[in-house]
Amino acid sequence: MTHITKLTSLLAVTVMALMSSQANADEYGHIDQLAVEIQAKTRLLLQESIHYRHTPQYRYIVNDARELYKTASHIHDVTHFEGNLTHLAIDLAALNRQFHHLEELFDQAEYEDAQGARRIQSNTAHVKQLLNAIEDCICQIQVDVDRLQTRVVVVSRPVYKRPVYKAPVYKAPVYKAPVYKAPVYKAPVYKAPVSKRTVYKKPNYTPVNRRPVYSGGKKQGGKGQKRANQRYGRSGITIGGGSSKIHIRF
Repeated sequence: MTHITKLTSLLAVTVMALMSSQANADEYGHIDQLAVEIQAKTRLLLQESIHYRHTPQYRYIVNDARELYKTASHIHDVTHFEGNLTHLAIDLAALNRQFHHLEELFDQAEYEDAQGARRIQSNTAHVKQLLNAIEDCICQIQVDVDRLQTRVVVVSRPVYKRPVYKAPVYKAPVYKAPVYKAPVYKAPVYKAPVSKRTVYKKPNYTPVNRRPVYSGGKKQGGKGQKRANQRYGRSGITIGGGSSKIHIRF
């Protein structure tokens, strides 16, 4: 969406620039024509100034008319190539000033002649017509220059935004009271004892080897050994000793 908006703005600015450029060309062309017309009228005015050769203003009239012609020629050069608008405005101000000074010289000569000086030899009505025509051209040039100065084309350009430093905001820690949790009592689970049947295993008795029985430090043998064998038998096992001796025969 942003891309489309930027493209639309660019197209609008381009169209405005083209229209403004065409309008500027028309204004400059009109100013150029008016400047050429002022040059032509000023040449005719120089020719008519011969009728004032006997007046004290004659020399100043000729000089001012020539300066007016030069300024109009310079305006023609500037506008023909669509030069600096500021320079054009300065030339226009000079042209207007020179014209009014020239007009005052003609009016002063006419006034003195009307007062009885009788220095103008012929009718000067044509001079007044030329002056009016030049003044009208200057006024039209002023209008065109004002239009050129007020016609501003706005070009969309990226605006640099200085980054704004934001100071860190201190946030006081929020105290949270500890939550007391009551201990949960768990009743002991009674487990009934598991009865295990006792398994009795038959003892593994190792038969005891018969050893000769000694009595009173004398080795029994012969009849004593024979009586012992008759008493306990020839084979069996003996458990314990002394008075708790048990003999099992088999």
